[in-house]
Amino acid sequence: ATTEIYTLSLLDALPIFEVFVPVSTLEDPTVSLPVGSTQIADGVKFKVVSAKQAGKQVKVQVQITNTQPKAFDFMALTLLKISASGNNPGELNPFEGNNTVSFGIKKGKSITSNLVFDFKKPPNNVELVCISKMKNNEKVYFQLGF
Repeated sequence: ATTEIYTLSLLDALPIFEVFVPVSTLEDPTVSLPVGSTQIADGVKFKVVSAKQAGKQVKVQVQITNTQPKAFDFMALTLLKISASGNNPGELNPFEGNNTVSFGIKKGKSITSNLVFDFKKPPNNVELVCISKMKNNEKVYFQLGF
């Protein structure tokens, strides 16, 4: 009888797993960045400077910078959406905050918008979604930390 010696690597000892991801998951992948982060959507740079929660209200300060060649019109009501877990969307309060609308922001120019959102119940897992235009837009996501 002969003895044969085989060399096995660690990879030979590990089990093989197959993972299937539904195609619908890849259609709109999102990465939600924390407060203080900057993201760009269609040449518009969004930075969430601060976010605070007080009961059923959330105050968010966002710096918007135009990096595209043409002027950009910012309207918080249509370009920023906020939601919380448990089917608890936030509504922009038009009577509080400032710089919620700004037309003709030229390339390289910024505005800082102070926004106030009202919720039906105290929000948890709050996420802000920023878009650059109403149609055919890119979206960026921010996790607000509460």
